[in-house]
Amino acid sequence: MVSERFVLVSKCVRRWTLRAVFVVVTITVTLMPAAPPAQAQTTTITVENLTDSGAGSLRAAITQSASTPAGQSTLINFASGLSGTILLGSTLSICNGQTLTIQGPTASQIALSGQNQVPVFNLCGGTNVTISDLTIESGLGDTIDIASAPYIGGGGIQNAGGLTVTKSTFLGNSSGSSAGGASATGGAILNLGTLTVTNSTFSGNSAPGGGGGIANWGGLLAVANTTVSGNAGGGIADNTPDGSDDIRLKSTLLAGNTGGNCISPNIYAGDQGYNLSDDGSCNFSQPSDMSNTPAGLDPKGLGNNGGPTESIALLSTSPAVDAIPVANCTDTNGNPVTTDQRGVSRPQGKACDIGAYELIQGVPFTSFQADLLILTGKPYGYSVTALFTPGAGSTGITPATQTVILQIASYSITIPAGSFKPVGKGSNAPYTYEGTVNGVTTGVLITPLGGNRYGVEAAASSVNLVSATNPVTVTLMIGGNTGTTTVNPIRLP
Repeated sequence: MVSERFVLVSKCVRRWTLRAVFVVVTITVTLMPAAPPAQAQTTTITVENLTDSGAGSLRAAITQSASTPAGQSTLINFASGLSGTILLGSTLSICNGQTLTIQGPTASQIALSGQNQVPVFNLCGGTNVTISDLTIESGLGDTIDIASAPYIGGGGIQNAGGLTVTKSTFLGNSSGSSAGGASATGGAILNLGTLTVTNSTFSGNSAPGGGGGIANWGGLLAVANTTVSGNAGGGIADNTPDGSDDIRLKSTLLAGNTGGNCISPNIYAGDQGYNLSDDGSCNFSQPSDMSNTPAGLDPKGLGNNGGPTESIALLSTSPAVDAIPVANCTDTNGNPVTTDQRGVSRPQGKACDIGAYELIQGVPFTSFQADLLILTGKPYGYSVTALFTPGAGSTGITPATQTVILQIASYSITIPAGSFKPVGKGSNAPYTYEGTVNGVTTGVLITPLGGNRYGVEAAASSVNLVSATNPVTVTLMIGGNTGTTTVNPIRLP
């Protein structure tokens, strides 16, 4: 019953004190430590609006990054609460040798659109660019010179430099049409340089000349834990010499790409295993690979599954689930891949999943009730109070050794195992966490209430949930225990 809830935010709007020993997260969160300053060798530029040009725009930030002193790097991030689409009238060119990171917000969604008229990005040789947590959509490729031969392509990104893409989605980009002897290739990305892609999704892109998702034309390509599905003209196209390992593929899912998942594939030399293709076009060479295997993707396709970009969920029956042993849950360079595209920790089961999406596996709560307070003015924020009972078959709630995930509407935060500390001793001692995750100052308290019931209080600053529509979905996962409910939040200025 509602009267039994751990805390009733609806009756105690400003009840924020968690426990005497727990740092109070106030509405302004002035008592919590600020995010650590940027490193001395990094210049940070914040995008303040969604306009295509002028002060505070992404275009202006990229132009400003060209003035960063040699040997230093630039981080472009987005102001708290900024959400929506930047409509581009011309391509965003990065051609001044910058070392640049463009990092989308983790608490909201930002898309960059070429409006089906221009490529979204053009990266010249000598640049080193990282793009994360963004949606690249509706770009239209144009002519680019490759080894003195004209090609049309790269609706999302034309890359001749060093490019790293992570936790991003490429949607509805096109290479354009072949014309004048030029072959249109690389709907989302046309790579002439060095390209690394991790935890990203390519869907609904097209290229009549091959590679609706990615076309690698003589460059270096490494793809890991990525989903390439529903693209026209094939998923990934490669034009490197036979036997070359210039294209490296690991833990990647390819499915439903018309024309074949792999076009002119030379993947076998750089195949690092744990890949899945629903056709036989990719010439996989490792025993851990799966060819001609139904992918088990959610038939709804791209959707808001949490995090700053849309993703394609796995069905619980997918052969991609738990297919990668934990020791092999790494990228093509052997670095651990500890989260999925949404920021959900890997693994969720006994092993990691193939593709960009990690299926949350868990025992449902027997009961889960929650209240939500949303602060609608700067610095923005939220407070959640909840009461839950683990379900039958649960292995127990042990916050000190379990990952905790809280999702509110599209916002998701993952607190790694080992982050919570006990307060006091005994089986009923509460556990607390306070810290900064992805730039968001957060405090959480988990308290055993007896009778297999638990209370949770969580609050954070610099999270803008103003656009969340009623009812708001709240999901909590602690270890293998999970629950989802919907609430109509209280909103305060």
